[in-house]
Amino acid sequence: MLEIISCSRRTDIPAFYYDWLQECLKNKYVMVKNPYNKSTYMVDLSPERVHSICLWSKSFANVLKNPGYLSLYNLFFIMKSKMKILHRHGRNFGENVQIRPKNMVI
Repeated sequence: MLEIISCSRRTDIPAFYYDWLQECLKNKYVMVKNPYNKSTYMVDLSPERVHSICLWSKSFANVLKNPGYLSLYNLFFIMKSKMKILHRHGRNFGENVQIRPKNMVI
């Protein structure tokens, strides 16, 4: 049975950790820590075992500029638009994140 990988729902990997993602895809595996019980497990990322990768991000500029190893997979994109990341003093940390590249035509 092929896997569907949901990538970066908790962290915006395409925007901030894209080189790391490409390295994991190159190596065909990633070690993931369960946030609840802290156990670590390996996820096989070989294209023969993965049906699709779902990427969550506010900015897909890195993916559009250089898909790299992502070109080996079926991809789905979910835009994290209008998300608010609030600091306890009221500052919005998400307001300066670019939603889409300026030169991208929709």
